[in-house]
Amino acid sequence: MTEKAVWTDKEKDVLVQYLFDHKSEAGDGGNFTTSFWTVVAAHLHPHLVKGSIKTSTVCKSKWTNVSRYPPFVERTTTATCSS
Repeated sequence: MTEKAVWTDKEKDVLVQYLFDHKSEAGDGGNFTTSFWTVVAAHLHPHLVKGSIKTSTVCKSKWTNVSRYPPFVERTTTATCSS
């Protein structure tokens, strides 16, 4: 059985900020490519705190869930942009 991907707030912050910084790579349709999600997973690896390694599929799924909660996305991108 595969270990569940556990996400800390810091890991979610890193994910959202990376996507915010690279949003132009989503193209006109606003969708990131499969290869982009592989890069996201690699970027996240040094920031892992707990749980299993986050794969490209897990990162994409987490973004889908987190992006449904705009206050989290806004808090993350605003905090980093104002630093």
